[in-house]
Amino acid sequence: MERSLRVISALYLIACCHKSEMERSLRVISALCLIACCHSLGLVLKRETSAVSRDRRLCGVLICEEIVSPTSDKARAVPSVVFDNIESMSVFKRVSTTSDVSASDKREDLIGSVTSEAPSLSQVANGRKIDGLLEARRATIRVELVKQDDCQAEFVCQVRGLDTQGRQALSSSSLVPHPSHREDQVYGRREMPAMSLQLYTSLQQLISQSVEGLVNRLDTFERRLDDKLDVFENRIEDKIDNNNNLNKLIQLDSKVSTELAQFRTEARTDILDSLDTMKKRVYDEQKDALKNVSELFKTTLNNTSDLLSSMESELDLLKTYGQMNLVTVRNETEAIREMLTSGEVSSRCLKNAKTTTDKKTMPVVCIRGLNGAVNKTYPKYIKTSQFTLQREILCETQTDGGGWTLIQVWNDEKNNSYFYMMISVI
Repeated sequence: MERSLRVISALYLIACCHKSEMERSLRVISALCLIACCHSLGLVLKRETSAVSRDRRLCGVLICEEIVSPTSDKARAVPSVVFDNIESMSVFKRVSTTSDVSASDKREDLIGSVTSEAPSLSQVANGRKIDGLLEARRATIRVELVKQDDCQAEFVCQVRGLDTQGRQALSSSSLVPHPSHREDQVYGRREMPAMSLQLYTSLQQLISQSVEGLVNRLDTFERRLDDKLDVFENRIEDKIDNNNNLNKLIQLDSKVSTELAQFRTEARTDILDSLDTMKKRVYDEQKDALKNVSELFKTTLNNTSDLLSSMESELDLLKTYGQMNLVTVRNETEAIREMLTSGEVSSRCLKNAKTTTDKKTMPVVCIRGLNGAVNKTYPKYIKTSQFTLQREILCETQTDGGGWTLIQVWNDEKNNSYFYMMISVI
């Protein structure tokens, strides 16, 4: 078993070198490791040459022990004898039925057992003291041997129970001590059931196939690794070049930063000097401008004062002239009033004279006929004498009301030849 474990460990290390491509091999190796670790049934004979139990001297102590280790669901799916529950444990002594000790025809005599119905055992029989205990995940039987025949005999330890898939399973371990054995402890040989042997055969074939596949894949992996190393070397060289360029850039950046800091210092000094000069210049110009403005304001103020004085004298003169003109206007107004008064009298005289003249110069009113009592037809137009004008005028006699002059019937008589004749007479 130790040799198998060493082989499995070596295969596991090889598989770890190319993990992404060895999943199937890892599953096989994991299953084998699980089987090797989970078969924890042990049978051991401890030499107790100096031990004394009560009044008896022991030649050895036989111990059979089975411990059920908890496994994951994935590990439980492995088809092997892995107990999930222990139902019973029994210890047998193999006794040859013939005189030939090496013959295979041997009888197994039960020494002691513990079951789920009787989980504890403590008895003394045939020069043996037997103690047994069956717990939830552990079973142990301890046999104290006094007789030398028992210490040289062959013993078998059997365990029955349910495997991880709920099936009945049987596991046994035998111990055949050699008479010339000088060690203090003798370990039993594990007897695997037929199912486990078949499983180990299948696993051996799978491991052989996996090893061959691993060799081929390792060759491929080596070639790929060489290619990757070449690419990696090229990349390293590129990285070195990039690093050199980066160092140059860092140096250039440091130089630029230094020069920029120096430029900032010089620029700051120049700007401060320029600002001081400009400040002084502005102050001088402001002082000169203020002086000029003050002088101009003073001159303007003096001129304004002179103008105000001149304006005041002129206003006095204007006031004097105004008073004189006012007196003149008053005198002239009085004269005009007197003239208007005399003119009003003259106007009245003129109006009366004009009224008298108008009455004399007004035309005579034309009436239809000169005598209303006489029924006589008059011509449309007649001549009437006007004594003031000393001439005749033309009267129209047919229009209702009469008294219309010629000019008032122009639209009716403008085409009458008689009318034009009368005008020519006038």
